[in-house]
Amino acid sequence: MITLTCKQIYLPVQVHTPPPAQSISFAKPLSYEFRVAEHMNADNTIAKVGLQVQVWEHDEYGVGVVKQYWSYVERVQIPYVAIVG
Repeated sequence: MITLTCKQIYLPVQVHTPPPAQSISFAKPLSYEFRVAEHMNADNTIAKVGLQVQVWEHDEYGVGVVKQYWSYVERVQIPYVAIVG
């Protein structure tokens, strides 16, 4: 009687390649940084005070890039409206 011999062989596994990533639209978040700017006279007194804003834009990892450098915020006077009730 003939005895069959066995040999261990390895078949390459078919690797499932994932489909390509779907592109999505990502709205980059903004953050605002405010500061008060004081302009001084020659005698070291405050001549003018103004509010400034700087705008940052962040990527998907949260890394910020300055989108708008320091600029003055326009002053707007809101009229007073009395509420009678």
